[in-house]
Amino acid sequence: MSVLVGIDEAGYGPILGPLTIFCSAFRMPREKLAADMWQILGRSVSRSKKRLAGRLIICDSKKAFDRSVGVSSLQRTILCALGCIGGSSMPANIRQAVEMLCPDSAHQLNEYPWYHKLDACPIITDQADIGIARHTLLNDLQNNSMEILAMRGYCLDAGHYNELVEKVRNKASVLFTHVCRHIQAAIDNWGREDLQIVIDRQGGRDNYAPLLRRMFGQMELEIIRQDSRMSSYQLRYGEKTVRLHFVVKADENYLPVCLASMAGKYVRELLMDRINEYFLSRCPGLAPTAGYWQDGSRFIREIKDNHPTCQYDYNKLVRMK
Repeated sequence: MSVLVGIDEAGYGPILGPLTIFCSAFRMPREKLAADMWQILGRSVSRSKKRLAGRLIICDSKKAFDRSVGVSSLQRTILCALGCIGGSSMPANIRQAVEMLCPDSAHQLNEYPWYHKLDACPIITDQADIGIARHTLLNDLQNNSMEILAMRGYCLDAGHYNELVEKVRNKASVLFTHVCRHIQAAIDNWGREDLQIVIDRQGGRDNYAPLLRRMFGQMELEIIRQDSRMSSYQLRYGEKTVRLHFVVKADENYLPVCLASMAGKYVRELLMDRINEYFLSRCPGLAPTAGYWQDGSRFIREIKDNHPTCQYDYNKLVRMK
């Protein structure tokens, strides 16, 4: 058996709301590693919103998310996937959802007034639909000798993000450090199995060897491939071995990366909704924002110019570039 891990982020570009870095992990027969997982799991999942017929959408989160209808598509998929992980229960509210998906980060949200009432924000779903879709996915996985092992991430709220960027002076380094934390966790958990990790490539870099040697100096590094489409490496430490693949558009072509992308987007949008709700309730006439640079700047400017009595900690709301 092999373990295939996908890693992706959501919210790298915005100046408001968290940066989330997620992974999802699947165990499967080795011969299915290179297969099309959408085809294998075709009874339960689809990469297209058209003709879903009760199946779950799993695709790049930017395509799965529709701002006009909110997080419903993301939520349906993420809750069903969570329900397929052994021992996982359904979250009743947003705080529980964040704690389940980001267990190492959720406590930091208590520092922010706009996140104080997360436990009073229920997760509203069609329980019957979720139950049927989860059951179908679980059966499809089992019939193909597959299982979802994990789906979890890091949620870097603005204050924590700013502290990290100030230390290293580079937001790309902050992102890569957390990608490597996922890699290390995968090695710790499944390093004695046939472990493959696919990471959505960010930017134009194709040589990750120096970064990997710095982050995993205790491990032997072998360069397998480095080109404009994919950079692949093998790390070995004793009996633990892992192959890493940094792939262009991995969030479109690898199902575990897509699921990680959707989970990160789901958590980010849940928290962006809370930011918007907090400030719109205190600033009449303020329009909501998705947090990206231009509109996020408009949001901050309108609060300052039109609602000077609305007090907040700038460094906990606005991220450094």
